[in-house]
Amino acid sequence: MLSPASARLAKERQAMEILNRSREAIIAATVSASGASERPGNLARPDVVADSAATKNYNGDAETGCFDQSKPNGLPLIIDQANIRCLGRLPWRTFGLSDSAFSESDPTGTMPWYAVSGNLAFQKCVEFINPDLLAFTYVGHICPATGLGTPISLPYPWLTVRDSRGVVVSDRVAVVIIVPGAAINGQVRSPSPNLSGPTHYLDSATVTVTSVTAGCAAPPCTLTFNNADLDNDFIQADNSETFNDRLIYITIDELMEKIEARAGQEMRASVERFRQQYGSFPWLAPFADPTSYANYRALTGARVGLIPYYKTSRPFVTDFSWQVTGGIVDIFSIFSASDLRNTLSSLTVTNGSCVWTDSKSVNCSGEILNPKPGVARRVVQIEYPTSWTNRVVTNAPATATTHAVRQVTRPNGALSACLTTSLIRCVIVTDYNAAGGVIGKGELGTGTGTLVTSKIRIYPELPAWITENRWQEFAVGAIAPGWAPGGGSACPCLTANLDSTAERNDLRFLVMMSGAKLAGQTRPSASPNDYFDSLNNRNVSTGQVFDRQNILSSSFNDRLYY
Repeated sequence: MLSPASARLAKERQAMEILNRSREAIIAATVSASGASERPGNLARPDVVADSAATKNYNGDAETGCFDQSKPNGLPLIIDQANIRCLGRLPWRTFGLSDSAFSESDPTGTMPWYAVSGNLAFQKCVEFINPDLLAFTYVGHICPATGLGTPISLPYPWLTVRDSRGVVVSDRVAVVIIVPGAAINGQVRSPSPNLSGPTHYLDSATVTVTSVTAGCAAPPCTLTFNNADLDNDFIQADNSETFNDRLIYITIDELMEKIEARAGQEMRASVERFRQQYGSFPWLAPFADPTSYANYRALTGARVGLIPYYKTSRPFVTDFSWQVTGGIVDIFSIFSASDLRNTLSSLTVTNGSCVWTDSKSVNCSGEILNPKPGVARRVVQIEYPTSWTNRVVTNAPATATTHAVRQVTRPNGALSACLTTSLIRCVIVTDYNAAGGVIGKGELGTGTGTLVTSKIRIYPELPAWITENRWQEFAVGAIAPGWAPGGGSACPCLTANLDSTAERNDLRFLVMMSGAKLAGQTRPSASPNDYFDSLNNRNVSTGQVFDRQNILSSSFNDRLYY
């Protein structure tokens, strides 16, 4: 037989194994999220016995809402409101754990309980999850609708964890995981259908606080901290006859570091896929304010800088050329009827954007300034309907003096198809005078010729969750001189230092992530000094050596991915 001490030790070991396994599963699930309605950083809501449930049970699935602190038992569940408290059992099925052997009533207390900050439980309230979030503080409930921009403060507080003396260990906690232990202090863990809530599993501890904290302005004070009371405050008290909760936690800083690692790795992989598909790395964009999309326009010769990108069905900045042969575009203007007939071939738009609607259909728009006397601005709109089956796409890799580009050709066919519906016009040209008034407009609508749009820049396609959460604003890419377009695909290569010692000197491409803003940095900014930390890392125009450190600090938090 085990002695009481050995039994306690075995129970403690089992609890820590469950806690660590749960912690790893939670981190893995939130960092790897990739579904259409998911993003890395969002966390599942707890599993509770909801009053609206058809069957009153703990089933291992996350709920749609969380407890309401203003109600005696926290029910009914609510979403997006100030009184949200997300506490319940670990939704083990949602996190991919195989814990179906746990009983619903769990009398021995081996099933983990789980609390998550409302900041990560409701996607509507925090529009972006990226390092900027780390600088926000909670000053009161705010929950903007999607599209209203980054909130000026956190919608909810982070959770707080205290030690056995009531001292705050961290007030930046994203997740708390608790193994409750066997029932004590009159707790009753009833079987289904009258399953018990958190007060019958989680414990409270009364401690003497010797430092100023919430509820104790003039220490020493005797305070009680209750892990079940829906106040976002949790305690890791010593194990005793009146307290047997075992607790671990995950801070938002730790979670963000792991999400940043995924973002850096996926951006690096996207650029490498581009090289394999199109035959060269893309030229990058000189570093400028990364919050302005206009600054992601690649420049030939720029091998260190922001990573230009596009997403299917989303516009990206590019110049382009277009040509119509065997067809007619008429602009009826104030100068003379059919003033620009047959003069619109091979025109280049230098201030434009395009959007790919599928792999062979592209819509482009842009402007030409002062194309002719009396016309201050000409706006061109090109559309390739997805219904056109005979489209031809050709690609050309970047060279020492050119960008990687794509051309779309619609071979000879009835251009009158461009007028078959009001939604398709294929080519629309509009002229404006200096005052902004329309002085001419024309459409492509006759002939059996060819429509060609060429010199459309090809950029790496980044995953949607990266651009939707603006992770590209915290990254720069670097191409080795020998692997830049036209460089011969051989070293000289990039060097990555680890703690000031060269770790790799054979890198052809890397991504550097800036991490959260440090003291003295101002963002957004056009200066790399406000994002990157070492002398080497701030050289984001011609850099060839980049630094990283094993231990990040208050003065250095850059990370490299290669």
